[in-house]
Amino acid sequence: MTQSAQSPKAPAVLKAARVIDAISQSSSPLSTVELSQNLSIPKSSVVDLCQTLADLGWLRREPHHRFALGDFMSHISRGLFEGHPLPQSFYRVVRTLKQAEDRTIIMAVLRQSDIAIVAVHHGRSVLPITAKPGLYLPAWTTASGYSLLSEHTQSELETFLASPTVTAFGVPGSQPSPEALYKKIQAKKTKGYFAEQEQTAIGMCGVSAPVMLQGCQKPIASVTVATAGTKLDDAEEQMLGQIARTISLRCAN
Repeated sequence: MTQSAQSPKAPAVLKAARVIDAISQSSSPLSTVELSQNLSIPKSSVVDLCQTLADLGWLRREPHHRFALGDFMSHISRGLFEGHPLPQSFYRVVRTLKQAEDRTIIMAVLRQSDIAIVAVHHGRSVLPITAKPGLYLPAWTTASGYSLLSEHTQSELETFLASPTVTAFGVPGSQPSPEALYKKIQAKKTKGYFAEQEQTAIGMCGVSAPVMLQGCQKPIASVTVATAGTKLDDAEEQMLGQIARTISLRCAN
């Protein structure tokens, strides 16, 4: 029987990819029942897939037959960081830093004119946006983006802003000119961290620091401390900036 162009050559792999994608898009672990219903895949197949993916480290087992993304997802992302195990370093550093214990901490990288979140430590505060690996946001309106663009020239920013964006809709404000963005970043750069207040989302602020690897001319990632609120006073901004800088420096070592 000749296989049609529409028929997948490895249906089990396709199902596994759909399961991983569904879990990556969820703000909380998913049960095998939820996955079966959402993906229209028999529950027995979902159970087998999830158990195998968990054994391989692609997924992590959670209570009540639920699954989340596993540590191996961070391992295979090394290519994003020139072979450096940054996500693993991020989680290790955050877990051992007492000041970060109850904070939402985010690691992101540049993807065209957006930031892409690659690792998240969730704190106690409920944020307007649920940060999760795989979430894209416009770089020009986030503290993470300011960090990642901090070593760009105005000419490079012009090229950068002309790149496609995955998601710019629903984000407060309009895209700035290269000149305006360059001036804004340079003005914030003197502190060693970058703060934004309600630019990513109403009721949310963030303070970010770039991650610079030895030998790299531009940040390879950013570390951002996100918090609920409409405004940061100077003392809080400085405190969050210090947390972000501490994590970014330790991740780079």
